[in-house]
Amino acid sequence: MGPHKATVKGSSSGAAAKKKAKSKVKKKTNFFDLRDGAVKACWENILGHVLILKKPILVDESHWRYDRKPLPHETPSAAKEWTPGMSELGSKVYFSENTFYFNSNSTFDRWTAVNRTSGKLLRKVGVDITSALTSLVDGIQRCSGLQELRIGVNEVQFVETMCQPEHGFRHDRKRPKDITPQLNLLVLRTNGMDKLRETHVPKVKFTPLVHGSITDITIAKRTTGPIRHGTLEKVVAKEMMIPKEVVTSTYETNAVIPIPKRKPAVDSDDEYNPGKRSAKRARVGTRSTPARAAKSRISAIGALAIAAELDPQAESEPEPDVEAVQEATEKASTLATTPQAFQILNLPAELRNQIYRHILVIDGPVNPSKRIPTTHHRAGTNLPEKALYRSGTAPSSCLALLQTNKQVSKEASVFFYQNAFVFYYPNQMMMFLQTISEDRKQYIEQITLWYHNLRQGDTDSIDVYLSAVGSLKKLRIFELMLDDGAMYHLERYRRAGTSFAGESSLKEMVKGGLDVRVRSQNVDTYFWKRKRNPAHDASSLMRFRASRGAIRNLQSRIRSISTTDEVESSRESSDSSEQ
Repeated sequence: MGPHKATVKGSSSGAAAKKKAKSKVKKKTNFFDLRDGAVKACWENILGHVLILKKPILVDESHWRYDRKPLPHETPSAAKEWTPGMSELGSKVYFSENTFYFNSNSTFDRWTAVNRTSGKLLRKVGVDITSALTSLVDGIQRCSGLQELRIGVNEVQFVETMCQPEHGFRHDRKRPKDITPQLNLLVLRTNGMDKLRETHVPKVKFTPLVHGSITDITIAKRTTGPIRHGTLEKVVAKEMMIPKEVVTSTYETNAVIPIPKRKPAVDSDDEYNPGKRSAKRARVGTRSTPARAAKSRISAIGALAIAAELDPQAESEPEPDVEAVQEATEKASTLATTPQAFQILNLPAELRNQIYRHILVIDGPVNPSKRIPTTHHRAGTNLPEKALYRSGTAPSSCLALLQTNKQVSKEASVFFYQNAFVFYYPNQMMMFLQTISEDRKQYIEQITLWYHNLRQGDTDSIDVYLSAVGSLKKLRIFELMLDDGAMYHLERYRRAGTSFAGESSLKEMVKGGLDVRVRSQNVDTYFWKRKRNPAHDASSLMRFRASRGAIRNLQSRIRSISTTDEVESSRESSDSSEQ
């Protein structure tokens, strides 16, 4: 028993000695575990040469799943050899210094939802918009370190989606040049646009769809992108780049506007100025309430009592009317804080004309209507009726300037009616012409009307509309726009060899010296896209060629009347000269 016990004791003491020796051995130091700033910066530079790429990194649907494929430079073999410190530092360099392109906003949303830690490190991101903007907003909110955001859009498609007949517009294909500033504002009603405008990123730029949604980048640049100087560039991008602190301070300032304190001027012969001694006066810029008025009366009476004690002669003087003094003081305070009205008629006529032109004249045609302003609508297409509009009063029309007085109305109306007008439906034009006076009709110079005809008996409604247009004496340019239905009838009449409904009225307008133009926006847009993308909708090429030929044939028939008249008049003049 003894030797055996000794052996066990010896073995236990040997194990304890080995543990003690191991504890004295220092652990190996890993450079990535050091917290020294210089060492960390050195390794960031080394990893930067390996992990930072010159080209953007494309992220598609395969990278947002839980069993996602590794991104470039995320090889499994290298990842196994990385220490925790190296992995953390490498991820920081990789995700914060590279530029990542997402081929759709849904991919961006799902990838940031799955990779929340990596999403917070992203600083430079490009996203193509292929669905509702709400998913883009969710992804932006997860990227707390985002500094640069490139948003690939097709702004023309946004406008086409929001141009619905129930809102008084035409749902047709459009080119960027066909979208007026008035139509461009419809972008603000796109689903999710309100939330997007509330996000804040230091640098925002709208681009064509060049982040992976379209394979051919050249065609994407030709056919997509924001409208130059449009709503996305001038309104949305600028609002997103406003710092959040500035927006918050502006909101607080607008919520409670501090009124500057001013001392009301007191005349030397003021009744309430006993002995020119200082007395407590009412505050300037505050509303009078019963409690405040009572407090002011008490303060005034107290001041009179103090003044009487300091100046014995004041006791013999008659006591002033405190209520009258208080009323006069409040009136003086109101006049001091009320801004003086600016008289526009005091300006020279040249400056007034510049103001009228800046307010009332816009680029592109104007569609006069009684619709609620677009900026008062909330963004969205399927909103309930109670949530259609923003809270508060709707912004007033610039035409309210014409209701100021007779002189301003007479001077400014000249500029408004010099705009080019567009009417999407003939009834809009007829109501507009019936509403305005004959004097204002004389200023109209250009009108665009979308074709619509209804035959009743032996009369075409288009002839009635065209006769109303022909009655405008100062009209120089008239453009007739044909939709798909009108193109169908035009081609049918062409095959039958009969005249197009309204053709005779157009010929009469040309005889009167009016510049008449006929075109189809759908046909023009199709060939505009074909010019930039030869593979665009090749199956419809023959149909659109026939439509374009029918339009050219109609234009030649209309204008041939004027050329024939010119030839006949020249012949008559030559015959008379010979005689």
